[in-house]
Amino acid sequence: MRNGFMTALLLSAVVTATLSARPAHADTEGHATFGSQWWTLNHNEAKWEEFREVPLGGFLESFSLHNTEGRRSMVLIGVHGMQRNQSTGFTWRDGATMRLDVNYGQTPHVFGRNARSSFSSTSPGVLSLPDSLQRHNQENPAAYVATMSDLLTTASRVEDEFRTDVASARFRARADRHWSIELRGLRRNRSGTKPFGAAFGFNSAIEVTMPISQRIVDADAVLEYRHQHLTVQGDFGVSEFHNNVDKLFLDNPKRLTDRTSATAYVAGDGSRSGQWDLAPDNRALRGTLGATVVLPRNSTFSANWAATQAIQNDPWLPATVNSAIADSLVRLPGTGTNAKSNVIVGDYRLTTRQWSRLYGAVRVHHDKYDNKTPQHVFSGAVRMDQTFEAGPFENDPFGNSNYSAGADVDFDITTPITVGGMYEYRHREHTHREVEKDKENVYGGRVRVRPVSRFSIRADYRRANREGDGFNEEDYRNDGGTLVEQPGLRRFDVADRKQDRLTSSVDWTANQNVVLGAGYGYTHNDYENSALGLQDDKRHSVSAMGTLSWNDRFLWTVGGGLEKVDTAQKSRESGATVVLSDTTSWNADLSDKNTYVYTSTEWWAKPDKLSLGASYTFSHARGIYDLSNFTSTAIDLSDTVYDLQDLQIEARWRLRPNFDIAGRYGFERFDVTDFASDDVPLLNVASGTSNAIFLGDSLLDYRAHRVALVATQRF
Repeated sequence: MRNGFMTALLLSAVVTATLSARPAHADTEGHATFGSQWWTLNHNEAKWEEFREVPLGGFLESFSLHNTEGRRSMVLIGVHGMQRNQSTGFTWRDGATMRLDVNYGQTPHVFGRNARSSFSSTSPGVLSLPDSLQRHNQENPAAYVATMSDLLTTASRVEDEFRTDVASARFRARADRHWSIELRGLRRNRSGTKPFGAAFGFNSAIEVTMPISQRIVDADAVLEYRHQHLTVQGDFGVSEFHNNVDKLFLDNPKRLTDRTSATAYVAGDGSRSGQWDLAPDNRALRGTLGATVVLPRNSTFSANWAATQAIQNDPWLPATVNSAIADSLVRLPGTGTNAKSNVIVGDYRLTTRQWSRLYGAVRVHHDKYDNKTPQHVFSGAVRMDQTFEAGPFENDPFGNSNYSAGADVDFDITTPITVGGMYEYRHREHTHREVEKDKENVYGGRVRVRPVSRFSIRADYRRANREGDGFNEEDYRNDGGTLVEQPGLRRFDVADRKQDRLTSSVDWTANQNVVLGAGYGYTHNDYENSALGLQDDKRHSVSAMGTLSWNDRFLWTVGGGLEKVDTAQKSRESGATVVLSDTTSWNADLSDKNTYVYTSTEWWAKPDKLSLGASYTFSHARGIYDLSNFTSTAIDLSDTVYDLQDLQIEARWRLRPNFDIAGRYGFERFDVTDFASDDVPLLNVASGTSNAIFLGDSLLDYRAHRVALVATQRF
């Protein structure tokens, strides 16, 4: 049992002492909600506490403290005190002149509770195996499966989670009615582990827990000037990412020594260890400048510019740690990437209402990602520390630019009917892509109808047509002119596309006791000119909600929705040489369906004394995988199903005007069917020497019950 209950009592005592000692002219109020909880879980499933901590024993659910003395005020709030998902915020004000906000929060991310691994961490980023094990497996390859099975069965559990801590501060001050300044800072730390898939060649995939120790720091200074119809704002900021574990070094369980073959290397399991470069340190400087001018005749013009420069020059790792590959073959052209990019963004907008019934806007946007990274020429590459492939190879500094211009017009036909239209032109350019340029025209219309008071219907439809100016097939060929990609493949982000999008809603406030609403959304992306790749993408979403309050004593809310995504994809089957025949085609029709419902109610059975509340949510997610191929041998993957139910019941009794006690009961049920996560083995033997080592963390169905006694003290 954690000591949260005693800490909650201590906090209440401190608050009480503060109140008794405050000056007579100060005004202080607040609350503290604390209690003790018991719960049971039939399976130790990580999803139960994936992004939270469910306290067992005492807990401090929330607290607040508001103090006002003259023009100055202070607010302290917090939730889930002492838990791994805690959050605390502090605000101090001096009238409208100064304000200080300080916040701190934690968020866990639990991947698994039952992960097992035979690797030990000898230092950050280094995962090792005993030399005796590697030697035995190298000298007795036929016994590898049996040896590793015995080892993994008795392997110890390892941590498979990390936590994110975020601390932020913001200070705002106004020198006079024209000038103000704002200073912002944020620090984000992540520490722990997460699953990582490594590979020694193509025959030995290994899943391990990769250590995480990262820090992100952001700082900004904002200066603003306001005078009558003019507002100008400038911002300068810096962002820095630092990774304390920037590489992963892993022993190969199959070998103790590197194979002696030098140049005629065949992909396999020939090195005693492998290395992987992790996220590199980097830094970005940014600045923005914006201005807004209020013009005559109900018009406003705004312009915003932004510029960012990002740099990254983390030292390169050696090309390989495989001593069997001669250093002369893989000599690096430098010591680091020396990466640099510049981003320029501009946004301009004019809104106007020249007549009482007609209003509109004209907008222009442009941005450019200019990659200034120098080109490096590599004499060769070593794939997965196993295979040397002669070059030369060059890195391509990818970049892009975007330009768009559009206009919106809305007209009130009558008081209850408003219609509108829009047009937008988009132009994009890409560097080192198979499609260098494309353009897109977007048309749309919208309508809003208010037939009676407090009832409205809205609908917005848009049609977009994106077309590329040509296709560079040479980008799909290697230096020798041989195709390495299917020439009919079009990646969805640059492929020709026709898009239809509809959003609609209905809202009705019948009276102060009844509020109803519903919405529907539809998006269809048609890639009709793509011979291979994504062919079609359809998305539907439906939602509805209602609120009913018979009187001040009863409130009921109910709602739900459905989201459905269908995609059609096509590919071809090839071996070492790209096959262009349509007779080797594969098709995948994939569908995701998500359904959810929720309801909650609160009833004051005895006014200002006894309240009863309950809530229930249910979500059902299903994935459907329909596969077919030219030989009719494709087998559909099994459907995946994720069901989650959550029931909460609370009875609250107000003993005194400032003190409540409550009893709570909660039930949570999780059911999963997923071929990718059910019964994950520690060692998977596919065929022959093809095998993989996993952490063995499967998703498990679970049932959880919670009972809690809670008290709220207000002051």
